[in-house]
Amino acid sequence: MPTAMLVREAHAPPRRRERGAPAVVLVVWCGHRPGPWALRSLRAAGHRVIAAHPAGAPGGRSAACPRPRRYPSPQREPAAFLGWLSATCAAEGVDAVLPLDEDVVRLLAEREPPLGGAVVAGPDARQYRMLCDKLELAATAAAAGVDHPASVEVTAEGPRGAWPPLPSIVKPRTSISDAVRAPVVAVPTAAERDAAVAHLRRSGLDAVVQEQIVGQAWVLHCVRDAAGAFAMVAARVATTYPRVVGTSSVSRVVPAPPGLEAAARRLLDVAGYVGPCCMNLLERGGRWWFHDVNLRLAASVGAAVAAGFDQPALGVDAALGRFTPPDPAALRPVTYVPLQGECAALRDARAGRIDESPRAVAARIARAAVAPGELLDPPLRDPAWALGRLAAAVRARV
Repeated sequence: MPTAMLVREAHAPPRRRERGAPAVVLVVWCGHRPGPWALRSLRAAGHRVIAAHPAGAPGGRSAACPRPRRYPSPQREPAAFLGWLSATCAAEGVDAVLPLDEDVVRLLAEREPPLGGAVVAGPDARQYRMLCDKLELAATAAAAGVDHPASVEVTAEGPRGAWPPLPSIVKPRTSISDAVRAPVVAVPTAAERDAAVAHLRRSGLDAVVQEQIVGQAWVLHCVRDAAGAFAMVAARVATTYPRVVGTSSVSRVVPAPPGLEAAARRLLDVAGYVGPCCMNLLERGGRWWFHDVNLRLAASVGAAVAAGFDQPALGVDAALGRFTPPDPAALRPVTYVPLQGECAALRDARAGRIDESPRAVAARIARAAVAPGELLDPPLRDPAWALGRLAAAVRARV
């Protein structure tokens, strides 16, 4: 099953990298959930890993990295962050940079800072626009012959086209890391649609309103190389959080239905993207509606790794030009349960806000912690997550 990551040099010739030799990999943003999985994967592959997290931001610590390095905020101090990144790559002899934060992925795509010969596993500016800009994604999907929900941009002057039918989905035109500023909201009425758009506009973000497709949700963990070789694992989504519209929560890695892999491949082929990505789509009436693409490891990358599709280590080796495809026979079904989302669902169930019993949600969490073929993320062996959440709750109460 061939996989690869984008190799993009930044203002310096690449270092000579011998096949199989350990590399120095800088992981930028190492918090839960994707961070610990990436760190463990890369170390198990023999690489020297430098883990970093923004200064003053919660999280970042885990059993895989109790003391991450700290860097200036990419949102508030982009120039300082890029300076830190360049200096760190030069001082540490970094071979590859693996960005896990959406804001960092976008910043590196737009700025392409000098990194002393290190490669970046991520998109360039054109690829980012084609796949991560919600309106550009519609055009990319059309060129690839895949479906995308009917969408319209909303500016200060109003919608630039006809409103999609209600109920609709309101989302920022380009994703950012701050989900409070940039929520994705399901709106059943015109008044709620207008309020959601106004919130995004007040946050300084362009808004997109999309048709709400009702169907089976899927998450795809994909990689594509420069020659067009493509591989993925598919996870069927059982629940989201929030339940009506939100990010995938409980999911199960299963064999991809016929036609799904070819559709995902065409989408990346049109953009010419090389690297790791996560696709979110809905299945309805035998058609695949692609509505979001993230050009980085997903928060739920643990599901792919546990299923035998080791995106972090395989991707970095591909970026360094020494990729060996994994054995497809190694893939196995896994039920993935994110602890934070399902704990929030348990609170909602107790308060009667969702149509699920608290006992059923609690049983799902307990089963994922111990049952074979199930994965609770973070696992119980990583208590740093629970301690971090407790500290955050104490700070909020104070």
